[in-house]
Amino acid sequence: MAIVIAPDAPHGWRWAAVCREIRGPDAVSLCRWPRQPLGPGELRLRILASGLNFPDLLMTRGEYQLRVAAPFVPGMEAAGIVEEMDPGTSGFRCGDRVVANLHHGLLASEAGVPVSQVTAAPAAFSWAECA
Repeated sequence: MAIVIAPDAPHGWRWAAVCREIRGPDAVSLCRWPRQPLGPGELRLRILASGLNFPDLLMTRGEYQLRVAAPFVPGMEAAGIVEEMDPGTSGFRCGDRVVANLHHGLLASEAGVPVSQVTAAPAAFSWAECA
């Protein structure tokens, strides 16, 4: 299943599906979440579609092999556009269509993603198909 999330958030914030307690998907809600500064070798991705997978559900219950403390943002797959790059990062340019994979954090309107976790998105695919 792909979920499209593209609303604009106030400056310094982003929209995210946040799991506030480890008690299942009912603990997830869409809210403003602080924008994180880019780390070395990271891209800022404006997320236009995110994949929602069974491991995301398991994480909200604390039943996945990777246990994440609440609050956290689920989402292992996303597609979007590179908006910003750490100065030392290469391989992509702002405006590139990309696909990203992380352990969590991509069910949001934007995310900082290590360039090693990003690939070019196929031009013929829709955002939902990419995610």
